[in-house]
Amino acid sequence: MKKLILILMLGVIFSGFIQAEEIIQSTEIAKKSEPKLLWTKEFDGEIKSFAASYDGKYIAVGVDKSKLNKDKSEYIYTKTDVVLLNKLGKEIGKKEIDIKLGLIKLGNKRAFIVASNYRKLKVFDFKEKIIWETVSPGIPMISPEDNYIATIDDGTGGDSSAGLKVYDVNGNLLWKYNPEKFCGATFLGDDKIVFISFDDYGSSIYKDGVMQKIEKTRGALKIFTTSSGEVIYETIFEIPFPIYLIVNIDIDTKKNIIDLLCRATDTYKNIIINLPSNLVATGNIQKESLSSNKLYPSSNKGAVYRDTFESDSFILKKLNNKEIGFYTK
Repeated sequence: MKKLILILMLGVIFSGFIQAEEIIQSTEIAKKSEPKLLWTKEFDGEIKSFAASYDGKYIAVGVDKSKLNKDKSEYIYTKTDVVLLNKLGKEIGKKEIDIKLGLIKLGNKRAFIVASNYRKLKVFDFKEKIIWETVSPGIPMISPEDNYIATIDDGTGGDSSAGLKVYDVNGNLLWKYNPEKFCGATFLGDDKIVFISFDDYGSSIYKDGVMQKIEKTRGALKIFTTSSGEVIYETIFEIPFPIYLIVNIDIDTKKNIIDLLCRATDTYKNIIINLPSNLVATGNIQKESLSSNKLYPSSNKGAVYRDTFESDSFILKKLNNKEIGFYTK
């Protein structure tokens, strides 16, 4: 009888431990999944693009100031303002640029801006005029330590400019790689660049009204040194399904993998590529999310709508066409 009572008591105690652990775990999950809204800011125009430094010290917002014509039938482009905010949402700078903005990037170490309309590239800060500009089709990228600027033309426009160009911060073209294939790229720390390309325009083809995978088509991964363009690693990987757009390239530094988010036939799928242990990513890496219902090819014929910008400590969200919100984690 005493043994039975003891067993029952132990069962109650262990059950309590399990319940307590479940409460702790659910509380931790709740804490992680509920970022706190710190501030919002509304702009006098449509937000076309925004970016932030990794620590959130600086935030840049590109605002299209187009106006309706007299009969209010269409918007007429007038100008674009790039507004600089501090971490509290206070405006600390503004600059007008003469291109219809597609995308902006912001340095991590200092408040310099890379603005692009997917054809022209303008680099400037808020103390001087344009530092330098050039014609460089594609999406701009800034290395984590602000030492390099690159553009990647993913080839969805179908022209022969598809490929990668790398500049130093003074505008000197260091090197370029032009495979003339459907491709994507991102910085792997400050000193390396990951470049991914696919054969046969995304490994897919339309046949009988359905997009199908081209057989025996594979993807290629190259890793270049940023300063010289030397290939330090390359491999081939299988493509398990038909795709026609790279949505995002995410570097997981803990697992040491590259996670490709791709647009498949009617959904979004991931391809995981393992990296060798000697190529662990270094430096700060932002996670820029793309809303799946607002995705367009990142070529000149469309715009990339970045709705969320996330770092380890904060989240910046586009709440509507004219307003952003800053959340702390």
